[in-house]
Amino acid sequence: MLQLMRQHIKFFGISLWLVIVAFIATIFVVWGMGDYEGGQQGGVEVAYVNGEPVSVVEYQRVYYNLYDFYRQVFKDKSADQLVKEMNLKQKALDDIISSRILLQSAKKMGARVTDEELRDVILSSNAFHENGVFSKERYRAILDANRLSPSQYEKYQRNELLQDKVREVIRGSVSVSADEVMRVYAEQLGGKPFVEEEFKKAEEKLRKDILAQKQEMAIASYIAAMKKGAEIKVVQDVLDKAA
Repeated sequence: MLQLMRQHIKFFGISLWLVIVAFIATIFVVWGMGDYEGGQQGGVEVAYVNGEPVSVVEYQRVYYNLYDFYRQVFKDKSADQLVKEMNLKQKALDDIISSRILLQSAKKMGARVTDEELRDVILSSNAFHENGVFSKERYRAILDANRLSPSQYEKYQRNELLQDKVREVIRGSVSVSADEVMRVYAEQLGGKPFVEEEFKKAEEKLRKDILAQKQEMAIASYIAAMKKGAEIKVVQDVLDKAA
């Protein structure tokens, strides 16, 4: 496990940073907004996840927003390089499938998002604040500028919160033992003498770091396992023409 963690530390550090920045940079990207609880946009599907269709419109939204984001990050790469090296077509589809898997899991768990939870998320978003306070006018203006209705954005946020509830269940199943912390600390020492006082200073942060890494690995493993058991059908000819 520790060897696997070390192999993935860099990966998770980068991927988590990218996810955070991507969400901030493209706060209105519609990750799977079309539409988990019935009704697809566009009428043409690129894939089905356990029978639920993924529309061309939904796929294109994810693909082109990923493309725009990575163009900002890797400005030295050409468009063709970017698409090929980042495997954007497959990444966009994988992201949508992962989102569907988590939403389907949330449904099976009976998870729900209350109006109060949704309200708190929207009101706490700095994007909609003016002078540190939520502004309804700014909220409407930003949604209008991004061609989103409040109901569309709120649905997107509900889906995000539902996925977060599944992630939290998975995170809650992970723990870190004292032996794990000690082993990782000993590896970090690299043969230097063990000093009890120094270990105590570093112990709590190290435990949190190990826990965070294990939790993200657990989420990735859960999604991977669910994908293996899922009925996923890709309409390749439609996908090839979608982006």
